[in-house]
Amino acid sequence: MKLIRHLKTSPERFERSVVTIGNFDGVHLGHQRIFHRLIERARALDATSVAYTFDPHPLKILNPEAAPKILTPLDKKAKLIAQLGVDVLVCERFTEEFAAQSPEDFVREVLVERLRARHVFVGYDYRFGKGRAGNIDLLRDLGERWGFAVDVTEAYSVDGEIVGSTLIRRLVSEGRVREAARFLGRTFFFRGRVVHGKERGKKMGIPTANLVTETEVLPSNGVYAVYVDLDGRRYHGAMNVGVNPTFGDAAGRQLEVFVLNYEGDLYGKSLRVHFVERIREERKFPNPEALVAQIRRDVDQIRDILQREDARSDTLSYGPGD
Repeated sequence: MKLIRHLKTSPERFERSVVTIGNFDGVHLGHQRIFHRLIERARALDATSVAYTFDPHPLKILNPEAAPKILTPLDKKAKLIAQLGVDVLVCERFTEEFAAQSPEDFVREVLVERLRARHVFVGYDYRFGKGRAGNIDLLRDLGERWGFAVDVTEAYSVDGEIVGSTLIRRLVSEGRVREAARFLGRTFFFRGRVVHGKERGKKMGIPTANLVTETEVLPSNGVYAVYVDLDGRRYHGAMNVGVNPTFGDAAGRQLEVFVLNYEGDLYGKSLRVHFVERIREERKFPNPEALVAQIRRDVDQIRDILQREDARSDTLSYGPGD
């Protein structure tokens, strides 16, 4: 998949394209449904399939206080969309100047002149242009004028609940990661880099890796069964998100993962952590020995969970590899 960061200055030229427009945060099942339809239509028209999105999220410019935390930073979003088979991802820099375009100017300059769109897919609540003045009826009118068709994708539901990024953010933030996976179509995951910590885990015989990440949405404090992608392999892991209340000296929330059956130095490495299930809340223990005993019980429980997960025939996808 080709990534275009600014369409206006890109040398890329399109003969014809099929386009979908949106934020696509999370690249969840609803988005995936649109992408599958996009690709199918592009093949039928012998056209390029294009996903058109924005960075940063428009609300970060238009109404920062209302802007959501992002599930999928651009690099993660691009990998997920590429995995689905889209030809081109256009990630337009969202600025106040861009937001000031009239709906007609946006369609003419972007969809018609630059992308040469023949078919456009949008969600059921799509709005565009200055002040969100453009709606689906206007888009269809402009399509008739400039020669492209418009398809509206209705809300997608799982077990009677509409799939949406807001719902998934809430589920992840509450630690309900297995529920979130049902709407994502895969586990929630993030990439983190291993940094030096206090090395308490190593001294207690449970060497944990401290992680830093740019991911904005993180699960609630607690202990999780996770998969860890490392050096081209996938490991079982025990993840703690929290403030280390037993010791009481954490500077903010900490991300610590114990990679099972791994021997070697993790410092400086980049890991991808896939959250499978929350097993308990974070607790304060009377002493380090009680904490270690609980961690060993956690690890036994996590091994059982992930071994069952490995054996499932309907196991969820765990996202793109490196």
